[in-house]
Amino acid sequence: MSESVHASIHEEVTTLCQELVRSLKSVALYRHDPRRYPELLSPFYRGLHRLLAHHAPLELSVSADALLFHDQRVFEDDTGEFRLCFRYYNEGIRKIIFHEGVQLDELTEFIELSLPKLNTLSIDLPPGHLITSLWKAGLTCITYEQAQQLKLMPEDRSAD
Repeated sequence: MSESVHASIHEEVTTLCQELVRSLKSVALYRHDPRRYPELLSPFYRGLHRLLAHHAPLELSVSADALLFHDQRVFEDDTGEFRLCFRYYNEGIRKIIFHEGVQLDELTEFIELSLPKLNTLSIDLPPGHLITSLWKAGLTCITYEQAQQLKLMPEDRSAD
């Protein structure tokens, strides 16, 4: 990918993430009315749909406080009480991948599961609940990659 094409896509992804912030703030204001979530997420969905039409899949890396596109920050986690990136990072999600064909209902379900204050089942449950909920949801066009788990093996003391 040429540098100018990469810069153009990076700008589109940054703009898309700004729309995500606006959509999340709207969802927070209307959290009492889940029927409105699809309407409130529609601007972000339309932008995502346009971007995926020419750049699919869209892979966003997750850090504790940001989403990154090709190692450049495109979403700063200033989502207030939701702390979206920290939630993903804490649950072991290291990459979120949006595939062509994502539908508004799938995006809405993903956001609902991701935001603990919207999904009352996830507030007091142990770590790992988000991963389990996403797996159970069977989302086909929004996938994620988890951090590798390290196993501590007992030291080999046969040489002693």
